Parts: sequence; structure tokens; C-alpha cells
Amino acid sequence: MSRRTLLKLLGLLPIAGPAIAKLLMKPGCQPVIVSTYFPSHYPKWDKLVDGLECVGKWASDIERAQLPGNMLFPRAGQIWEAVQDCDVAFRPCIAFPNSESQGTAHLRLLQASPGLIMGAMVRIRKGEKIRILETDDPKPLLIDCVPLCYDEMHERIVPAETRNLPGYSGYKLHLKTARTIADLCQEGNRTFLNEAFKLVHDTN
Repeated sequence: MSRRTLLKLLGLLPIAGPAIAKLLMKPGCQPVIVSTYFPSHYPKWDKLVDGLECVGKWASDIERAQLPGNMLFPRAGQIWEAVQDCDVAFRPCIAFPNSESQGTAHLRLLQASPGLIMGAMVRIRKGEKIRILETDDPKPLLIDCVPLCYDEMHERIVPAETRNLPGYSGYKLHLKTARTIADLCQEGNRTFLNEAFKLVHDTN
């Protein structure tokens, strides 16, 4: 095996390893053969970084290749409606002054609202609607959105001390579009757009 091929396989371990191991631990589970996906553009060999300069994009492309082929991919401006009660991650949008270091900025946010860093959750009720914001790919893995009842939810989920921070400009909801192999080892109930929501208004 060449050094280049070995590096590619090692790059897959953080994504595929835990999920495959968990599947094989289930009683009566048969081994699952997962074909390795190598995008044509990876790796762009660079002696300085030994071919791993695009490993983040490579990992995203592997997950994107596993998205259901018949799923409806969200686009900016679309309105989706929750078909069940679900929990969705949200985060405040704060632009701290350029003179402030990233570490100091995070400390200020943590002091203002303990626990309100990435990962805070909000309950979306069945029938509530969200609007999709700009996406980073025609087949996005993750999307940002805002609820149509934005103002009503604002005071309930974002503490006043956070809303009053200099540079605060609102909040966004954040969720994954569909389940992939990387989610097989995740504990708890995670919300996915194509499972918990349906498209009710397109941009056309």
C-alpha cells in the first residue's frame, strides 16, 4: 500500500470507524460493506502538508455522497413546516470588535449567558415554519434558518444579557439536512430537516 493511499484511509477513520463499530456490536448484525469515496480533486499533493490540506472538504464530500438521492435539497428563501415536535440548535449572532481576540469574545459571551455557546437547543412545535437562509452548496449538509415567528421566539430563547451585548444582531437556527453514516454513532434524538420538516413554499 502506498503512503498516499494509507493517508486517505486514515482520514476516513474519524467518520466511518465509530459508526461501523457500533453497527457490528448489535446482535445479529451483518457486516456492512461501505465503498470508499475519493473525490477526483483530492488530494492535491503538497509536500509541505503531505496531501492533507483538503481533508476537511474531503470528509464533507464523503458525507454528501451518502445523502439520499431522492431527497429534496433546501434552497435559500424556501419555507419549511415542522411535521413533528423537535429540538433544533440555535446560536446568537455577535460581531465583536476587531480589536478583541476570539478567546476574549467567547469569554464575554460565556459570562453573559452561560451555556449559550454552540449547542443550545430550542423546541420547535409541529406546524411552526422556518425560512432557509443562504446555503453553501447545491446539496448542503448543514443549513441555517430562522423561524417565521422570529420575534415571539427571540425573547424566550436568547437571554436579555446576550441581546444587549455590543455587536449582537439576532440568532439563527442550525440543523443537518439528512442522516449520514457519521450520525450512526451519535447518541440521543437528533433533528434532520428531511425527517422533521416538509417544504410548504418554494422560491419559484
